Amino acid sequence: MVDPSMASVAARLGGTALGALRQPKIRVVRLGSREERRDVYSYFVQTHMTCTHMMVERAGRYKMHRSEGELTGPEARRKVQVEMGEYVRQVGTECMHAWFEIRLAGTDEIQPVAAAVVDAVNGLMRVEDPANDAAIDAGLDAVNAAVEEFIDACRGELWYAPRWWQVHRRLARATGRLWRRLKRSD
Repeated sequence: MVDPSMASVAARLGGTALGALRQPKIRVVRLGSREERRDVYSYFVQTHMTCTHMMVERAGRYKMHRSEGELTGPEARRKVQVEMGEYVRQVGTECMHAWFEIRLAGTDEIQPVAAAVVDAVNGLMRVEDPANDAAIDAGLDAVNAAVEEFIDACRGELWYAPRWWQVHRRLARATGRLWRRLKRSD
């Protein structure tokens, strides 16, 4: 007999499998449009956060090989390089591709902020000793701060925040907040 909870799980999995088979929506993006820049900015953040995750994974693997006690520091570092070699090359290639797209499609106000993200990720990659938690944490903090600054700059450049002359957007936002407060108080 089929358990009812398992039947609902199977139905949900079947629904997601069928949803994956559907054709994706095709959208036409104009060159230089906000949509194109948004896609480029999103891809840039995604690839650089993947690179950051890779560096944390590298440090974790290094510590794992060292804690087993059979490998010294240089031997563990070499084993990690062999294990992660292809992954590191792929992520590095994607990061360079995303940087080139920023240089091509990004505006002048975004490019210096993106360069700060690249510098922060490069600083994390230059950490000599992967077992040095303080250096890894400092590098992660620098990357996170640079990415937050980049996202804020992108939000301003893509006009996600209302401009000073867009009174109607500011009024709509304030009215929406007031309406939600009144609705909660009921």
